Amino acid sequence: MFISLPFIYSQISGGSNYVFSGFLFNPVDGNSYLAKMQEGWSGSWQFTLPYTAEPGSGTYLFLFYIFLGHLACWLHLPLLVMFHVARIIATVCLFWVLSIFLTRFLKLESNNARRALLLLAFCSGVGWLAFPWGAFTSDFWVAEAYPFLSSYANPHFPLGLALLLGIYVLIEEKSDLLRNIVIFFLSLLLAVILPFGIIVSGLMLFGLSVWKWIESKEVDWLGLFSFVMGGMPFVLYQLWISQTDPVLNGWNAQNLTPSPPIWDFMLSFSPIFLLALYGAWIAWLSRQETGMKLLILWFIVGFVLIYFPFSLQRRFMLGFYIPSACLGVIGIQRISRNNAKKWLWPLTYFLSVITNGLLILAGIFGVMAHAPAIFLEKSESQALVWISANTPKDSIILASPDMGLFIPADTGRKVLYGHPFETVNAEQEKAKVQTFFKGDLAYQDQIKFLADNKIGYIFWGPREKALGTPIILNQMKTVYKDNDVVIFRPESLK
Repeated sequence: MFISLPFIYSQISGGSNYVFSGFLFNPVDGNSYLAKMQEGWSGSWQFTLPYTAEPGSGTYLFLFYIFLGHLACWLHLPLLVMFHVARIIATVCLFWVLSIFLTRFLKLESNNARRALLLLAFCSGVGWLAFPWGAFTSDFWVAEAYPFLSSYANPHFPLGLALLLGIYVLIEEKSDLLRNIVIFFLSLLLAVILPFGIIVSGLMLFGLSVWKWIESKEVDWLGLFSFVMGGMPFVLYQLWISQTDPVLNGWNAQNLTPSPPIWDFMLSFSPIFLLALYGAWIAWLSRQETGMKLLILWFIVGFVLIYFPFSLQRRFMLGFYIPSACLGVIGIQRISRNNAKKWLWPLTYFLSVITNGLLILAGIFGVMAHAPAIFLEKSESQALVWISANTPKDSIILASPDMGLFIPADTGRKVLYGHPFETVNAEQEKAKVQTFFKGDLAYQDQIKFLADNKIGYIFWGPREKALGTPIILNQMKTVYKDNDVVIFRPESLK
């Protein structure tokens, strides 16, 4: 598939000195997904924070990635291969369901359905207009809002969107036992794979039911019941455990996702958002169709929720480009009935595809430069292989903040700091790690630091050397040495 070509290019571009880490978009979260898969690979079904030295007792969160880890182990596949195979399969599922959603649920004419699918497959906003001034708008990084970017980022965004759309399609089908069972299981899978999708789809289905009841006094109670019973119990469990578990509560306190400024939002969804405003009016005039009602609700209510005062408000951007594109196509179709305005279609596509083109180019330039965020040096990669094979699974590895991102992903071992959200008290832990490697602590304070944090091994490579040289390293036992990387064990220090 086209969207996987940059990853293939990256894999073969490392040469003899570099190893591609596997991610061109948001490697910080990408590596955290691999770290979760490591737990499944090791045989566990419980999630513990991989980037926190004291990870907690384990809970049933992130089961999708833990399952992928189990699956990779069963199939004898590298975790990174399993991740991208799952991403490709999820992308195929998303666009297959999108085609059904556009034709069967929205009942768009074939030409309009193709135009909408093209927009959803390749386009986003015009944030590129602000890029020369250093602005990094949402269409460059809020992956869950756009089908293209979701498919480029990971498997759980496209698969979650496919499940959400599949529920919308099924809710309009004739109610029978089989349909309700399928809705139940799709809702359960959505809760496991993309929990906030239950909130978004639940609000839309509730609004749609209220609308139908006002008009006809009829509600599909069995469909709604199947949806709620499928997904809500697991979502409530996740909410409960993240609030009551002391370690997860510390992680959850850092998990803030505010929406972008309104000017950012407008750039990130235009020009299609502006055209969708007119399309929403056209849809309102033909609102007897359930599909048109859902588009109106998703577009208007979704926008309101994106700026509702709530710590996770940006999560409501989930899939928001879908109703925008569908309504935009309806608006363009009405405007361009006049042959003199046929230019509106190509202009919209042209303006909307540039941001994604820049994202692909940015990744390619990063590959050409062997950017440290997406490549490991060969010596670093070989040291990680040694750690995976020769250290206890509960070891805590001390490494620089940059290297701390890769260690849980490649070895399954814990680190003191490695992720801005999944390390509890992230800023404090990061500062402690940097202070140690800069050599700012006295000798006895360094010994106390290592003992207090139960450090089993110290990773000493190019990224660590760039921070400084702790004098205590000269007193430690060397357990691994190859080229630029040394691994120390501080057990004999006094």
